[in-house]
Amino acid sequence: MGWIVGNRKEEPIRGDRRETAAGGLDAEALEEENDNRIDDLGAKAKFLKQMTDSIRVEVESQHSLLDKVVRNVVNITRQFVLDAKRSCMLYC
Repeated sequence: MGWIVGNRKEEPIRGDRRETAAGGLDAEALEEENDNRIDDLGAKAKFLKQMTDSIRVEVESQHSLLDKVVRNVVNITRQFVLDAKRSCMLYC
């Protein structure tokens, strides 16, 4: 049985599963398997953090660009209104 992560199916990590005399799994093998899974989760968490940081940087960049566009449109609109008033004063 595997786990679904994103769009890809991952097989469970299988360590050196040594069985005890009672038929259970060796505690050392389970501990090693847990350590491997913790390392894997740590790597995935690091990847997600890097992705969210990249998204944040991109969003900030796009907000900055939009702010510049808005300032330019406001400046052009103001200039247009001033020019229209001057034209009206001269020709109206």
